[in-house]
Order: sequence, then structure tokens, then C-alpha cells
Amino acid sequence: MKRFLVVGLLALLFGVVFAAPTGEDNETIPEDDECPEECPEECPEALGCVAGKKMDRCGCCEVCANMEGDLCDLRGDDRVFGECGKHLECRPNVDSAEDGEVPDNICFCKSSEDMCGSDGVTYGNICQMITAAFHSKTPIKLEHKGPCKTAPFIRTGPEALKNKTGGNIVLSCEVHGFPIAVVEWLKDGTSLMPGDDMHVAVQARGGPEKYEVTAWLQIQDLRNTDQGTYTCVGKNSYGSAEASAFLEVLPREGETYPEPSEFALADEAPDNWENEWDDDL
Repeated sequence: MKRFLVVGLLALLFGVVFAAPTGEDNETIPEDDECPEECPEECPEALGCVAGKKMDRCGCCEVCANMEGDLCDLRGDDRVFGECGKHLECRPNVDSAEDGEVPDNICFCKSSEDMCGSDGVTYGNICQMITAAFHSKTPIKLEHKGPCKTAPFIRTGPEALKNKTGGNIVLSCEVHGFPIAVVEWLKDGTSLMPGDDMHVAVQARGGPEKYEVTAWLQIQDLRNTDQGTYTCVGKNSYGSAEASAFLEVLPREGETYPEPSEFALADEAPDNWENEWDDDL
């Protein structure tokens, strides 16, 4: 008898636990059930509602409203998925539908304008900022519309490479920041200016993300003198960032690099160097 009593108490306990609100999915009426003739006298409290609260499909109890990206019901449709929350609207997701398919209806933020939060983070819209504040449990205020002004940082830097003489290489670098960063390349600390060397090309374009620049350095017909450390530097009015990688140039099979000339250093030139020039003249 005691064993049956204990089992019954455990079942009751776990039944209560499993039925407790989950925070972001507090549907009080199962989707397949019909609405009751009379609403319950007491409703479970809807907890963890990021996008606010709405009445359930039967109009009896408050439930969590749907968030950005959730499935939703258009006005006039049967109530199945629920309503979108504050700052959100239900629209067909035409971008995700393949040819001939009926698109799903999901919640979109009414605003698509970037927002700068008081935490220094740029959010894609006001809905994302509200969600971030909810999950961080820290108030985030709107500093201003548009992206936050920040110093650049290197999202993806160049990688170390090696290739043989006569080969081609490409180094790339992604720099994020606002105002948009200006990117330049250095070799062993010296700036590489476009046009200085015809076998070296520098290019840049915006992307792949907002407020980013991707820069490339291409070297064709590698020479042994191209070996060195290459640095990508991004700058704007708020600061700079850089990342470096080493390029190793290997001789082809059977090829050897020439030794430095005895005239490479001035202190190695012969004493009669000037007289030899005079004789030639």
C-alpha cells in the first residue's frame, strides 16, 4: 500500500514539473483541441516573454507572443501559431519559398534600421536589441539610430603561405568598423603602393557583412625577393587594427637563389670603385 502511495506521489510531482511553463512557449490550449465553452477561472502565468504577451487563440489566458522568425497567423486566418509580439508583424516569408511553394508566415520586425545600443553593439533592428537585453538581463538603451562608431577590428586576417618562384599567391583580409575602414598592405613594415610593382596588385571591396571591407593582395610570378611578412592594416578615425602573415618563396626543383653581390653593401665595395667609374667615363 505504501509503495503505491509513493508511486502516486512521484507521478503527481513529475506531472506538476512537466506541466510548468517553459518561458517562451506558454500555449495554454493545445493546438488540436477546441476552445472550452467557459474559460478557466485561473490561468498559468506566462513567463519569459521576450516579445510581450498576447491572448491565447481562445481568448482566455495570456501567453507569450511570438518572436522574430517564429511562425505566425495572418489576420483572418485560423489561429494556429499565434500572434507576433511588440514591434513585430506577420508576413509571408517569400525569400525562403521555392518556386511554386506557398511561403510560410513568420514574424518580421517592423523596423529594419540598424540601432546602436548603450552596450556599444550594433543591432540589426530594435527587436534584436530588445531580445539581447532580455537574455543578458541588463538594460540596453538606444544610443542612436544607425551603427555604433567603433575602431576597426580584423574579422579574418591573412594566412601564412608558401609557393615556388614563378607561382601566384593571394592574401586576403576582412576588416570591420564604422566609419568604414581604409585598408593598406605592408611588406616588412613598408607600405605597398598600387602601381609600384606591376606583378603586385591590391584590391578592396565592401562586404561580406555590413560595415566590412575585404582586401586582397595578389602577387604573380613570384620572386625570391617577395618573401617576407605581409601586414593588413585597417584604419578609421577611431583607431586601427592589423594582422600579419609570412610568405615563404621556395626555389623550383634544381633552382638555387643567387648569392648577394659583393657590391650589395657599400662597405664591401673596393677602394678603387670610384676610379673604375672614372676610367669607364
